[in-house]
Amino acid sequence: MNRNTFQRFLIPAALAGALCAPLAAQFGGREGDVVFFVLSHRGRQDFQTVAPGTANTAATNALYKVTDTGALPFEVVLPNFPERKSQTPFRATDDLFQMITQIEYEPTPRAEFTAKGKEFTLRGILRDDNVGGKEKIDFIAGGFAPFTPGVTVGPDVGLTEVVVLLWRPDSTTPPFREVPLNYVGPAVPPGLTGPEFELTLGKVPLFTKWDEMRKTYPDGAWPQGVDIKLVEEDRDIPSTIRLMRIRPGRKTPLFRIPARSHFFVLQGAANITSAGGATTRMTRDFHAYLPANHAISITNTKSPEAGQ
Repeated sequence: MNRNTFQRFLIPAALAGALCAPLAAQFGGREGDVVFFVLSHRGRQDFQTVAPGTANTAATNALYKVTDTGALPFEVVLPNFPERKSQTPFRATDDLFQMITQIEYEPTPRAEFTAKGKEFTLRGILRDDNVGGKEKIDFIAGGFAPFTPGVTVGPDVGLTEVVVLLWRPDSTTPPFREVPLNYVGPAVPPGLTGPEFELTLGKVPLFTKWDEMRKTYPDGAWPQGVDIKLVEEDRDIPSTIRLMRIRPGRKTPLFRIPARSHFFVLQGAANITSAGGATTRMTRDFHAYLPANHAISITNTKSPEAGQ
């Protein structure tokens, strides 16, 4: 990321409120669209169509799961950070997917990231004091940033209730720890603060163009109106994050991904059908866990007129 691009992410407090609303509402979608956050790991995020009539195996059916994340009970993230509470639709030793809520106006102490992870802001405005920097930094809805071990951030406060997705490839290590106010983590480069460094690694997917699935996968029988965009590919974990958009009235072919995958609804509503199995309605904050090679199709049942 060059310096001019980096500076665009340092959003003055006066502009944050104006920018937050469209980002939170759209995530790059339009009226009537359904938009998914899709994260795959331990394999390629390759959208492979399969023949109609394909049925999933008993083994993958046993692992496939659709959850209303917002209906789950809250859990404590860390005792030293009571302002943050989590809801967890999926937990395994090497795969943790959570929705974390930070209480409005409750400040959190300075922290150091202790584990790798991926964070995507769903709602709200988080203001970081940006210790050592010239001005405070507002993190707004629609922004993505990786968790980098050894980076220090905070203290911070939610100017509104803040809701983020946090995925980690390790559920056994705490994501962060409290540190003294003057402590600077070893991974922070000279000349930058921790929040500034995170922003150089981050991205606002709204500013990335959509790629048509029918052009990306020309042999896959993908219809017009199904699109994806790349958010991040991390070859070290490995993991890949994309957004997926389905226009009103469109249906995907039956497809699978040869990697464990998480589908989370950012915007809109759709029906997800497991190959040879049941159909489930997914709305905002619903999560679907797909084991590797588990085939599904997704239908946006909204009338096509909703997208005109």
